[in-house]
Amino acid sequence: MAITCIIFMLAHHQDVQNKAHILYFANKYLHYVKLNSINLIELQVFEELQSIFLNGDHNRAPTYKDFQQMKYIEMVIKETLRLFPPLPFIGRRLDEDMKIGEYICPAGAALIICPIFLQSSPLYYTDPEKFNPDNFLPENCGSRHSCSYIPFGAGLRNCIGIKYAMLQIKTVISTLVRKIKFSPSDKCPTPEDLKLMFLMTLKLVDGCYVKIEPRT
Repeated sequence: MAITCIIFMLAHHQDVQNKAHILYFANKYLHYVKLNSINLIELQVFEELQSIFLNGDHNRAPTYKDFQQMKYIEMVIKETLRLFPPLPFIGRRLDEDMKIGEYICPAGAALIICPIFLQSSPLYYTDPEKFNPDNFLPENCGSRHSCSYIPFGAGLRNCIGIKYAMLQIKTVISTLVRKIKFSPSDKCPTPEDLKLMFLMTLKLVDGCYVKIEPRT
């Protein structure tokens, strides 16, 4: 979603910045799919919002009931997190010996997990480099390993703010997309020129540009 560039620029509170950073990469990924696919995804998001806000004040703030109806939007958010998880690395320390392939990792060893590689593995996703929200249809999620998608971590030490973050993201998307149309700018780097930095969070080296138009 191209709207994430705007979120990123407007976010000043650190907590909001973290959520904006998660969404920011969806805009970059617009260059990885054909233009008609981009238009179709954006249209489906907008149509879902139109159906949710059909009655009453179309410009009202979303309610918790509205959030429950944002099924396709949630799939788009999750697909963004799959391809561009905010944390490039997740660390864990072993309580006991563990065998990984041919290797024995001793108790006390630190393991580093890289979600961006795990979540783009063909072992778990068909055509994993393609931006495809349908990866998160219920029938497609059921057969995958529970740890094949870990943008918020996994197990007892996963992020406690998963649901809160999703509500924040849905609030921003549902508010902006109803009023503004977003599309990739010609200034955006091509997929071949895309550069990422693996810092405390995953970042774009060259930034991102979007085209903003009011909906009529």
